[in-house]
Amino acid sequence: MSKFTETVSDLCYDIIINPLHDLKYNIKWLYQRIKRGFDDREIWNIDDTFYKWLLPRLKLFAEKTVCYPENYKSMSSWQKELINRVTQLELIVTYNYDEHNFPEFKRYLTTKELEEYRKNMDENQIKYIAFGKCMKNFNKWFNTNINDLWY
Repeated sequence: MSKFTETVSDLCYDIIINPLHDLKYNIKWLYQRIKRGFDDREIWNIDDTFYKWLLPRLKLFAEKTVCYPENYKSMSSWQKELINRVTQLELIVTYNYDEHNFPEFKRYLTTKELEEYRKNMDENQIKYIAFGKCMKNFNKWFNTNINDLWY
């Protein structure tokens, strides 16, 4: 879905479905989108906004890249890494605010950590911790490789 379609969809919901409840905010947000290209809702949680912005771009980059950084052994290892990171970013975008349903928690916790956590926590708490580790893992990779994201 394009940003324009997403914005139109958001506007349709904001203005048609929910016309009176937030009318003053809808007008304010519409004005902000027209004036600066985004509204205040995008700065309430900038990391979430950034992840949603980055995901389609990283997907396309993974498809189109034709060279790899020197710290990777081959193009195939770089492409595999990018595919893994796109998948990780999809998990972050999908399960942000829904961490208790995070399906990949065993991937981000060691067996020892999992055993220790299960003694004192329920599955929802464990999934929340694993989701946080997923985000930190992606952020660390992104920070290390941001200058290599060109083709």
